[in-house]
Amino acid sequence: MSAAPDPGAQGHPRLVRFRAMTPGDLAGVAAVERASYQFPWSEGIFRDCLRVGYLCRVADLDGEIVAYGVVAMGAGEGLVFIAEQDDEGRSLDGGCDYALTGEAPTARLWTLTVSDLAGRLPRAASGRTFLTSREILRDIDGRFEIAVSAGARPGNWLPAPAEGALRLVLRLYDTPLALSPGADMVMPHIERRGCR
Repeated sequence: MSAAPDPGAQGHPRLVRFRAMTPGDLAGVAAVERASYQFPWSEGIFRDCLRVGYLCRVADLDGEIVAYGVVAMGAGEGLVFIAEQDDEGRSLDGGCDYALTGEAPTARLWTLTVSDLAGRLPRAASGRTFLTSREILRDIDGRFEIAVSAGARPGNWLPAPAEGALRLVLRLYDTPLALSPGADMVMPHIERRGCR
């Protein structure tokens, strides 16, 4: 689908910005909800979604909320693992290249993102900010190798910030591990391949 840009008041294209929902957005989100549904959620429900940490996003067009999304998952529906060190205990650094190798724990779906320590995703010319278990290339045994680096790599590649401390976030969705605390699990290895 394509559409011509909507020129704003000064002839510039109006751009939609997708960002995290904040408490200041709740009135606009509730207005979109009321315009869209016969039995809408209240502003209080959206406030509770923010309070409990659900993934809440808005589409902002020049300061006006034009769309929103809420991903609400129960505790047994997903797990998050965060790594800030490689297998040798060194802090992950954007000035270095890494390889994640092996396999991930059992899950219907998993995603992998890289961010700085404040949770900001890197800006990549490719637009890629994550990989999923459904798109990665694997060998005949089901194992994978994912390059994590500032520069593009062939195969499975996840862009990283060019400098500074970083973290890897592995999210498992619909995993039996959520119901089996203390169960043995296989995690990918994080190997430093070199630094600039």
